[in-house]
Amino acid sequence: LIYNSVLTQQTFHVNSNPVKTVEIEMLEKTPNMFVLGYLTTIIKTKLTVSGVPGYQLNWFAKDIGLIGQANVNANGTTTDYFNIASFIF
Repeated sequence: LIYNSVLTQQTFHVNSNPVKTVEIEMLEKTPNMFVLGYLTTIIKTKLTVSGVPGYQLNWFAKDIGLIGQANVNANGTTTDYFNIASFIF
């Protein structure tokens, strides 16, 4: 499922001058996935900041939190990433 809906958009100001606009889009929602043995729903988001090349992808699992993250540069190359290894309720 592709949503492309803007979840959050925030503009930060310094001395009344807009500095950056942060936009978070929900890209997909995947129900019934297993994460470290737990059945959950995964939401993939894309975070962009105005004036900053590239973007960040984030994967969140219901009742667990952030389970993965990837930074992608302006050329579309993943520059770094992580995946969850364990968690404690």
